[in-house]
Amino acid sequence: MQETRCEEGGDIKGHFSDLLRLRESLAGMGATIDDKDFTAIVMGSLPESYRPLLTSISAAARVSQKILTAHELISVITEEYEH
Repeated sequence: MQETRCEEGGDIKGHFSDLLRLRESLAGMGATIDDKDFTAIVMGSLPESYRPLLTSISAAARVSQKILTAHELISVITEEYEH
C-alpha cells in the first residue's frame, strides 16, 4: 500500500477509492492501519503538484491544533481536485 502512487494528472478520486479498498481489505485480514498511518500514506501517495496544497492543509491543521483525519484530508483534496 505504501508504494501506491497517483500519477501526475491521474484520477485522484479513483486513487483514493483504491487506497480505501486496500485499507478495508487489510483490516479484513486482521492488519489494521490506524488513521495517522493512513493519513501519511495518503499524503505520500500524491503527485508532486499536490505538495503546495498539502503544505497549506498541514499548516492550517497545526495552527488550529486539530488532528486531521484521513477522511477529512481526502475530502479536502477531492474538493480541490473537482475545481
